[in-house]
This record gives sequence, structure tokens and C-alpha cells, in this order.
Amino acid sequence: MPPPEDASPTEIVQGFLEALTSDDPNYEIARKYLTGQAARTWRPELSTTVLAGGPGPASGPSVLREDTREYALTLTGLKVATVDAQRSYTPAEGSTGSGCT
Repeated sequence: MPPPEDASPTEIVQGFLEALTSDDPNYEIARKYLTGQAARTWRPELSTTVLAGGPGPASGPSVLREDTREYALTLTGLKVATVDAQRSYTPAEGSTGSGCT
């Protein structure tokens, strides 16, 4: 579902993250959570960061930037790998995992 008009910054981020896991190959719903500029320039097919357990909110509330009407939220996560535009999986430095054969 797209974000409701009165969604809080936290609800927008949570909705965006949920939309990323949908079966929508073009990320149409996820783009509705972005600003117009971000939706036009976002290219998720170029690179994906793989996190252990998914992203989580950092401690502390969202912060309104005084010079704009923009909010800043910080997410945290343990990066375990990246997947590039050629769909090549590269483990993060120092990460280990179980292999498959």
C-alpha cells in the first residue's frame, strides 16, 4: 500500500522497507514512499546491500532539519554482502558464512 497522507517519518520508512520485500519487480509502491526526485533517480537494480536480519532503527527519534521541512532517520544493520548490477554476490570484508555446494 502507498503511504497515507498523514504518515509519520517513521511510518514512511517502515512502509518503504516493507514495499521493498514485495513481489513488485519495478518497485512501484516503494517509489511512492520517496520524494519525486528520489523516485526518478533511484536505481535499486544497480546495487543491493545485504544485511543480517534486515535494517533496524537507531536509537533516538526522527530529527527535523531546521533549514527544511525534511526529517532524518537513521537505520542500522550489519552488512554481510552486496549484490551488483550483474547479480554478483560479494561478501563484506571480514564476514563469513556457511557455503553451499
